[in-house]
Amino acid sequence: MAAIFRRWLAECNLENICRVVKLQPHDPGLPRYEMVGDGINGEHHLKIHNTTLHDDADYQCQVGPADGHDPLRATGHLTVLLAPTSIELLGRGREEVIEVNEGEEITLECQVEDAKPVAMVRWYKNNEEIHLDSRVDVEKESSQRRRHTLVSKVTLRLTPADDGSHYACHAEHPALSQPIAASVKISVLYPPGPPMITGYTAGETIRAGEERTLSCRSRGGNPRPRVVWYRNNEIIDTTDRPIGAESVNEYKFIVDSADNGAVFTCEVRNKLTEKPLLASVKLEVQFPPDKVVVSGPTQSRVGENVTLTCVVENSNPPAEVSWVVDGQPRPEATTRRERAGPGGWHTVSRLELSVPAVDRDMMFTCHATNQALGETKVDTYMLSVLRPPLPPVLHGYSEGSGIRVGSQQRITCVSRGGNPPAHLQWYRDGQKIPSRKHSIDDVSSAEIEIVAEPQDNGAQYRCEAHNSAASSPVSVSTTLVVFFPPETVKISQSPRRLSAGSQAILTCESGPSNPAATITWFRGDYRMAGRLQETSSSLNGGTRVTNVLALNLTAADDGLTYSCQAKNTALQKDVTQSVTLHVNYAPTFLSEPPDVVDVVVGESEELNLTARANPGPVIYTWTRHGLPLPDPVIDDSWRDTYAQHPDMGGAGGSRVSAEGPLLYIRGVTVDDAGDYELEATNQEGATVAKVYLNVQYPPTIKYTSEMVTVSEGQDAHLECAADGNPLTEAMMAWRRDDYDFTKTEQIFGGKKATLTVLRANRNDTGVFTCEVNNSIGKVATANITLVVKTKPVVERSQLLDRAAAEKGKRGELRCLAEGAPDVSFSWKRDGLLLSNGARPDKYENETVRTGLVSWASTFYIRNVHEDDYGRYECIAENELGASTFTVRFIKPTRPDPPLSLKVVNTTHDTVTLAWKPGFDGGKTQYFRLRYRTKDSTSYQYLDVYEAGVSIYTVTDLSLNTEYYFSIMSH
Repeated sequence: MAAIFRRWLAECNLENICRVVKLQPHDPGLPRYEMVGDGINGEHHLKIHNTTLHDDADYQCQVGPADGHDPLRATGHLTVLLAPTSIELLGRGREEVIEVNEGEEITLECQVEDAKPVAMVRWYKNNEEIHLDSRVDVEKESSQRRRHTLVSKVTLRLTPADDGSHYACHAEHPALSQPIAASVKISVLYPPGPPMITGYTAGETIRAGEERTLSCRSRGGNPRPRVVWYRNNEIIDTTDRPIGAESVNEYKFIVDSADNGAVFTCEVRNKLTEKPLLASVKLEVQFPPDKVVVSGPTQSRVGENVTLTCVVENSNPPAEVSWVVDGQPRPEATTRRERAGPGGWHTVSRLELSVPAVDRDMMFTCHATNQALGETKVDTYMLSVLRPPLPPVLHGYSEGSGIRVGSQQRITCVSRGGNPPAHLQWYRDGQKIPSRKHSIDDVSSAEIEIVAEPQDNGAQYRCEAHNSAASSPVSVSTTLVVFFPPETVKISQSPRRLSAGSQAILTCESGPSNPAATITWFRGDYRMAGRLQETSSSLNGGTRVTNVLALNLTAADDGLTYSCQAKNTALQKDVTQSVTLHVNYAPTFLSEPPDVVDVVVGESEELNLTARANPGPVIYTWTRHGLPLPDPVIDDSWRDTYAQHPDMGGAGGSRVSAEGPLLYIRGVTVDDAGDYELEATNQEGATVAKVYLNVQYPPTIKYTSEMVTVSEGQDAHLECAADGNPLTEAMMAWRRDDYDFTKTEQIFGGKKATLTVLRANRNDTGVFTCEVNNSIGKVATANITLVVKTKPVVERSQLLDRAAAEKGKRGELRCLAEGAPDVSFSWKRDGLLLSNGARPDKYENETVRTGLVSWASTFYIRNVHEDDYGRYECIAENELGASTFTVRFIKPTRPDPPLSLKVVNTTHDTVTLAWKPGFDGGKTQYFRLRYRTKDSTSYQYLDVYEAGVSIYTVTDLSLNTEYYFSIMSH
């Protein structure tokens, strides 16, 4: 089979046939027919392109006979499939909704048109296949050739359970990849279920003010019913909504007193209900009184009869009424009740009594209680009882306390207990003054504001209170205390003329002050102790104070200012007056004359001993050894600083001269040292000052030990004597580089320093420096040599334990030693002394001193032969002993590697390296440096060809780069 317009392939397989075959259709259409396949293997297929209904026919494959075989043929049929052109539910629109009443029958007809062969139909309900006894299928001829139409009918009787169901017919056909369908939706119409109310139970009592929700539910119904709430037959809520299969309307409200006895009805209906479905509840609501009101007279006198009424409005159940008068219950009231409009009760209670003797207003309280709810409402009524005021009291000022002059002072007069409130009036010393008045309940107040002045000190302020119930006013008074400072202060002096050595009296009198002023004397900022002389009363209740200050006068008091301060300590305010003293006195030096004046020899100095005196002028006289000093000479010739001149005269004038208070010293010498005296005089007397001129000069060293020699273990004494001015122990010191002075003792006395080296040993041998420095001129130094006698010690160095030379050349063997006294050297080989001069043509021994106790010996071997190579012994000796050292004399070899390599300096692009050469192998040795950066593996090389050089600077390096260096000798 093939669907129309598709490609069709007929296969024909032949085995063991070797002849030409021909595959032919019943009615071939040549353009769309094609023979395909593998002819060699006997496969010959017919392919038809774009099949049509005309291709629906039998096809025959014919094979011609081969030798000894009969002809063969085979027939196949091609069926062309045609899918249905449409499917529909007759009389129904596509996806139509069919409304039917409950129990009604409907017929659904499904027609599938123009299929080849006829289509197969299946019925479904809500996507599940159904098999109905009422189904009838009828096949009809199509208007198109060789096609077929199928009509399938089903009859349904519907119930509410079918509401919303989908019915569909599906057509299946081999030419369809999936079925085609037509469907309808069924809507079954039926009435709703009866309403059900929740949220309130019949007979239940609820409180006013409570939130309540009444819910009405109706199940089912199509179309969905409307659920509406009524209150007393009036619509109150139409907001229903579906919840699952139910329709619900929830009415939420706050219950109030008007809801008592109200009927709430729920109505449910849809278009199938002839009458609405109803359900109702009637509420029972309890509520407290709406309000409580007490009425009666506003005021009364003691002993009068009064009646008060309490009205309680609208309570359910009726309220119970009780009275409380001034905190005490009064049960004698009469009460009656009556119906109120909205289902509640009114209650009216009356209380009659006689006004008792009280000093306050009476308070009547009516309590209305709804016992069922446990709620009470209260109203209070005040009955004003007429009474006189109590005596007033004062606030804001304490009797006797002081207030500052110029400050504001508020005083409030308060009267309590008066009914009506008291009228208040202020008086100052009997005269009415205005005030600010206030009244609250039975409390009256009147406030005055005073700007304090001195005249208010001692003034009386009085406040009176009275009202219509009082026969006479009551009052209270106070007397003000005002603090005010003195405005003036005056100083007087006695006697008028003041002299040093006498006494002066200063008198200070303050102006009126309250409280009395405190007087304080000052000399500049320094406080002085005065004496209280007198106090006296003055205006406005103030006090005058007199204070005196006695002074024993000195010259220092001249020109000094003394101040008198009068201070009101309560106000922290003061007033001050000052006086400057004029005191007569003999001359007094402005600064204390020095006992000693230090002058460095050869330098000049000027000493100023100016004096002050009152009165002036001051006359100055300088003397030395009782003789007056000469006046200065402008062109003074200086002489030799250290020359000895017994007199101060000379052709060139004096080096020491005076003019007024000034002493001039020029080019001073040691001879100018001594005492100088100055006398300063005026009409009050004379004052004398003595000064010693101390001439300082640089140090010199007069004597040293020079060379000190001791045996090992003995104490060594080194001496150094010096001169100079000044010269102290701290100015003399012993120096020696890298020496430990802790094992020495140092003594200073008589300008001489002694250094004792305790238990001297070979390490103490060396040069000590005596240094004298008094910071004048140059530092004086002298060297003292200490030699500690020790036996020789030979230096045992790997640079010396070998020597090398070629045959025929001269060999040199070196030996170094230290010792004291002098060291001598001898050389041996195999016990035979070689340095005794027996063979001067072959051997020579040369000894030199290389240091204080250092010696060197060079042993020469001339015209070296093979048998000269071997070991030689060096003997270093002195009177204390000997030391030996063996030197191997060998043929020339390669030099030893350098013993060390270190960096001694760097710049931004250079590095200076130093090293210690090893044994040279008997020839001149040279060195090669190599280096690389940290990140490199290749080296750079530098050759040092200069003989004897052990330091070199590498240049052209990169900044901030790490380098590695190494060295070799050759």
